[in-house]
Amino acid sequence: KKEEREKALELYYKLKKDFSKTEFLEKAEEGLSRINMRLMLSPELTKDSFIYKVEAGDSLAAIAKKFNTTVEFLMEANRLAASLLKPGQRLKIWKGNLRIRVSKAQNKLYLENNGRLIKVYKIATGKDNTTPEGRFTIVNKLKDPAWYAVGAIVPAGSRENILGSRWLGLSEKGYGLHGTNNLVDIGGYVTNGCIRLVETDLQEIYTLVPVGTTVEINRK
Repeated sequence: KKEEREKALELYYKLKKDFSKTEFLEKAEEGLSRINMRLMLSPELTKDSFIYKVEAGDSLAAIAKKFNTTVEFLMEANRLAASLLKPGQRLKIWKGNLRIRVSKAQNKLYLENNGRLIKVYKIATGKDNTTPEGRFTIVNKLKDPAWYAVGAIVPAGSRENILGSRWLGLSEKGYGLHGTNNLVDIGGYVTNGCIRLVETDLQEIYTLVPVGTTVEINRK
């Protein structure tokens, strides 16, 4: 209520640590996820971000590559309506090292920064234990991907396209993160091995993580 978001965030982390095996855990995860997203995807400066001063010749793509982030993040966090930059312009940059951890037993995806939890997402994984386990990386990111089904190419936007609006491909060929409009699937073991998320969650992750991000998938 006092809008002391970072202080509230630390209290949620303490709640999660102290009551990790109780009904408070999910509430703590929801609270810290909500505040972290509000802090990350806004111009508000935090201890995990800094200001970069645009230099002549800079582009959003070059800045994103330099600081291991994404153009989408830079635009959203800095409320940019266009990609054109001016020398001297100030941009918020997120510092750290984002990674994704997936629990197949819980059907949850954990977004972490330098080992600290940022947000928890509910997901669907593979039926018959088809989601691969191990450490992978995101090797490509696509907006409005076509789905290459057996014997057909299903274009983006089609109701038959199961990938949704985004695709984040893993280094394990043929597997990746994609969306779904069927909310009943979330929490279940229903895919052919990919990790399926609610569309809004998928788009948020797409905005935050760059190509090269580590994805660790565990059975537990």
